[in-house]
Amino acid sequence: MTEHDALKVLLVRSIETQGGFGNQLQDADKQMATRMAIEEVGKDAAPDAFIAARATAVIGRLAPREPLIEAILAVRPWRPAWIWASVAVGFVLGVGTSELFGEDDRQNIVDLLPWLVILWNLAVYVALIAGKHMPLRPGFIERLARWANPWSLAALTGKRHGSPAFLFHPRLRPLIRRIRSSQESTAVLRDFGRAWTSACLPMVTARVALLMHAASVAFVIGVIVSMYANAWGNDLALVWESSIVTSPGAARLLLSVLFAPALYVTGFALPDTSWFAALRESAGSVSTVEAAMDWLYLYVVSLLLLVAIPRMLLALWNDWRSRRLSCRFPLSLDDGYFRSLLRAQRDVTANVQIVPYACEPAEAATHSLEGLVGAAIGGPAVVNVEKPVPFGGEDEPELLPPPHADTTHLLVLFDLSATPEEENHGAFIRAMEDRSALPAVVVVNESGFIRRFGADSSRHLARREAWATFASSLGRIPLFVSLDAKPSGDAVRELQSLVYNSGGA
Repeated sequence: MTEHDALKVLLVRSIETQGGFGNQLQDADKQMATRMAIEEVGKDAAPDAFIAARATAVIGRLAPREPLIEAILAVRPWRPAWIWASVAVGFVLGVGTSELFGEDDRQNIVDLLPWLVILWNLAVYVALIAGKHMPLRPGFIERLARWANPWSLAALTGKRHGSPAFLFHPRLRPLIRRIRSSQESTAVLRDFGRAWTSACLPMVTARVALLMHAASVAFVIGVIVSMYANAWGNDLALVWESSIVTSPGAARLLLSVLFAPALYVTGFALPDTSWFAALRESAGSVSTVEAAMDWLYLYVVSLLLLVAIPRMLLALWNDWRSRRLSCRFPLSLDDGYFRSLLRAQRDVTANVQIVPYACEPAEAATHSLEGLVGAAIGGPAVVNVEKPVPFGGEDEPELLPPPHADTTHLLVLFDLSATPEEENHGAFIRAMEDRSALPAVVVVNESGFIRRFGADSSRHLARREAWATFASSLGRIPLFVSLDAKPSGDAVRELQSLVYNSGGA
């Protein structure tokens, strides 16, 4: 799967799970896209090939109705020209920085600029090595990727953590106007931006590293060019000017350590201590142009060995890595949404287990629930409603329904009339998840409570809030639904999103 394929896949996923763009994507369109993908790649095709083909088919059917689809896909988040831009910026900065430290016709043997450049890059190497074993502060890379993500909601609306560079992209202007006026588009873009930011982290990291390493190489080249340009127009005199390094022995020892790689490669040898003493006392009178150029040569070789070459290798490595990730995008297909599509590809029936707790839905409510689940699954499905587990039965394994090896999704059903309790309802959820090895989707039937108190009563709202808080403490989002009537399209889409995001087999 390529980067562009992954982009289409995640966009289609957000559209299907969030019901965006005015629900213009109908069930018939989804089914037709699935059939077209199967005809194109076959039932035995690799999962990523089928998923990519289906996403292309969905976009082909939806794009004529929604022009913003093409606007989203037309944005290019990465341009190779940025590499050359970073090189140009680095080179100009290198030349300019060198000019700030330049001394025209004087070559100081303890020149500060080259060693500042070298020491900074050595610190970068240490940080890169440490970063392999010491992860960065949580959320740092995510915030960086979100800032660089042109489809993130913040980038499109100019909110905090947004990317101002993308606000003026001509292809995004109609999209910006649309999401500011459409709640549906906002939901799609928020979900899509979050998903793409998470999926593209490795690739974004490689590309950012490539730009930084390329700029560093160009910076060093700029420093070297500036140093030789200065030597071209001047008769260099070798001097020793320092208020800190004043001892000839200390100066020779320091430079022998700093120049060690360059001395090893070039075969040069530093003069003895008496030469340093004579240079210090004579203020440069014992130096020659040849000696100054030799010293300049040592600085240049040091910059090349310790900065330019390692940075070039790192840039080439990250360039290869980013290209590889772009051609073989590492998109995980291990969630409920993709598993549902792959079951459709293989014509495998989904098996849904529904376990009521301390409530026994009426026959009509059971049929309504089965229809809701079937519509949310969106494919061949077998829905099994188990016998209710009595209150307190979570502690008695014989009262819990046996796990089924072929179960793909687990739903637990509660009644809104009950007050949620961690030691009972929470324990029941954990017990069912342990038995089935599947995450549970929490469904709360509010039909009886509404009949008694009304849909807009304060009691209804308070009880809803209590269940929402309880589910949130378990890391769940509950589905509130009245099973007295046929479930609405919003309920189907909400359950679909919960089923997809909960995982499952």
